[in-house]
Amino acid sequence: MRGITGIDHPVIAVRDLGSARMTFERLGFAISGRGTHLEWGTGNCCIMFPKGYLELVGIVDSTRYTHGLDEFLNMREGLVGIALSTESADRACHDLAAAGIGVEPVREVTRNMETPTGFCQPRFRVCFLDRAGVPGLPSTAICQHLTPELLRHADWLKHPNGATGIVSITLPVPSLEAATSAYRALFGQDMVSCTPTSSEIRMENGTMIRLVSGRRTEELKLAVESLACVQMWLGDSRVPFLMLPDGGVQVQSEHGCGVITNFVEQ
Repeated sequence: MRGITGIDHPVIAVRDLGSARMTFERLGFAISGRGTHLEWGTGNCCIMFPKGYLELVGIVDSTRYTHGLDEFLNMREGLVGIALSTESADRACHDLAAAGIGVEPVREVTRNMETPTGFCQPRFRVCFLDRAGVPGLPSTAICQHLTPELLRHADWLKHPNGATGIVSITLPVPSLEAATSAYRALFGQDMVSCTPTSSEIRMENGTMIRLVSGRRTEELKLAVESLACVQMWLGDSRVPFLMLPDGGVQVQSEHGCGVITNFVEQ
């Protein structure tokens, strides 16, 4: 898989970080401290899991570089990108370039993040991919954590809804055939399996990217300890939800900053 081990964190673009924080707290998530990217004009807060997390990202200084976030937010909120995990961004970047995948040079990104004990500065090495190679997403990066121990505090991992991790991301694409071909080039032929209506990329760390054709909203599927707990929390928070045929619980995009959120018991 060219040094890529799975989904590290989906990136959800939001117009107001304070409002987004309250939106996801209503869904039953504990939210990390506020962070700012030192090299950019963007800030974030995150929903942390033992492995992986969700990043809510917004603009905190519009006079600085935002990596296209301003253009995306002019259209809508929603899933603006994904960071894929790797043990070495340099090696992954080299392998991708050797395979003919368009990549930018590896860069280091630093976040100034508020924690229960003060501020810290988690660091990452990231390599951004050419958009043509990852249909369905405006931004995709290969992400290596240099300071993973700084990101997780016990209180941030205790979600009232019982969420434990990322299962999959579903991406709508204009052409399933073209997108499948692009993702096979990215991950390798054997990593992509197809049906007449979707294609799936199953990752080494157990996460999955699912491609579907047609005009649909991006979906996140998250594992929880108990669907009964999710239903009770959403009901108490007055968040509408649907029961899915497979037994999962679904919250529509208007209650999740532009992203459909599915909960499954695992």
